[in-house]
Amino acid sequence: MYCKTHDVAVCLSCVPSHHRACSDVIPLDKAAENAKLSTTLTDFEDTLVAALQSLQEIIIAQNSALENLEGQKHTTKHTINDTRQRIIKKLDNLEKQILLELDTKQVVNPQKANF
Repeated sequence: MYCKTHDVAVCLSCVPSHHRACSDVIPLDKAAENAKLSTTLTDFEDTLVAALQSLQEIIIAQNSALENLEGQKHTTKHTINDTRQRIIKKLDNLEKQILLELDTKQVVNPQKANF
């Protein structure tokens, strides 16, 4: 037998002498079922806690990945902008050089330019 009041296993001879006032003396096998259920519930709670911790770690990792992505996006935009500025500068220099060459050839051969 099992006394729920005192939370102890008791023999049949102890029930009438020491636990007669206890109204919740039940068979030991019935108490064991509740213990198994309690253990299962505890295991389930542990599993849920572990799953929750894993989800929190995933959320932290996702947030970190998003921050890294934003940083990479900013760096890429900056690189593109710098490259564009260098291309424009190079094209401007080429344009000046070509115009200068054109002016130089026009001054050297002024008759050919007036046809």
